[in-house]
Order: sequence, then C-alpha cells, then structure tokens
Amino acid sequence: MTEVKKTYKIPCSKCGRLVGRHALSLKRTYMCEYCKTAKKKKWQAVEKELSERIFDEITIQTKAEIKFDKAVQKMFEKRDDKEKYSKAIRLAKTRCELYGSIPEIFVAIELLHQGYKIIPQQKVAKYRLDFVIPDKRAVIEVDGKIFHSDQAKEAEKDFVVKNNLGAGWRILHIPTDYITKDMMKVAKYFRKVLK
Repeated sequence: MTEVKKTYKIPCSKCGRLVGRHALSLKRTYMCEYCKTAKKKKWQAVEKELSERIFDEITIQTKAEIKFDKAVQKMFEKRDDKEKYSKAIRLAKTRCELYGSIPEIFVAIELLHQGYKIIPQQKVAKYRLDFVIPDKRAVIEVDGKIFHSDQAKEAEKDFVVKNNLGAGWRILHIPTDYITKDMMKVAKYFRKVLK
C-alpha cells in the first residue's frame, strides 16, 4: 500500500494566495512562487544599486591617472580658470597613459582647450613625437633637459621627421622650464603660432 502525503493549503504571507505544502509549521511564513520571485528581483535590484554606489565611492586610479590629477592640481594652483578648462581636462585624462611628463600634460590640456585635435606620442619613422596637430601641420616637442639635451641628435630627429611628414610641417620645441614657469605665455605662443 502506498502512503498518500497530506497537502496543506497555507495562505501566502504577502498576497494571501493559497500555497500547497506537505508540511506545516506555525513558526514559519510561507510565500507563493510569484511573491518569492518578486522578492528575489527586488533584492537583486537593491544589491545592484548598492554595488554601483560602492564602486562609485571607491575609485581605483592607475599611476598615470594619479600623475595626471597631480599635474592638473599643479597647473591650476595659482589660477582661477580651471572651470573653463573642464572639458579639455576630461578629454586629456582619457589619454593620460600617453603623456611622459607633467609639462606634457600641461601642453595637452592647453592644446585641447584651444580646440586643436592632437595626437600624443605619434610614431614617425623611428621616433615618437610628443604631439602632432595634423590640421595645422605642426609637431610640438616638449624639451626636457634629460631627453632633449643633445642638439645634434635633435637636429637629426627633426630632419628625419620633416622628410617623413613632408613639406610645410613645422616642429616647435618648447622647453619644460617655460611650461612649468609660465604656462599662460606658452598658451599665447600657441595661439599666435598655430593660427
């Protein structure tokens, strides 16, 4: 003889629908499948929102991003026009891995602020150029003491670059000292020379 299990009809604690169960406990609450699914989806949405909030609060930055933020802070520590540069700063930060130095970051932000389309670290022949501005047929090299101290090598590099880019291209060399001491003068120079 087979034993028949007794089925209890218990009301759902949320909606009141009858739920069939083989066991009954007065200490436990019962829910129908619909209410269980709704509760699960609600908790999944809450978990997702919490994880997004936590992720927004915990920002993990690369070394290049930290360096970029410090450069921006330094660039605007004695200036009050940072708000005008916000779009250029956001765009420059998307390429922060490409800048080799803080003065290069200053130059990138200024060029983008002035509306130029720049290509940082463009390879031409065997050389990497700090910034290429194709619309203006110009190359901007940020000359630091360590990297650009040999005039003969710089002249050879300029010759090779001009031969590869073609006639009409200009190479502008800007010492890092000028950039770090008075970026506003460098900005005026860009506006004058890159018309």
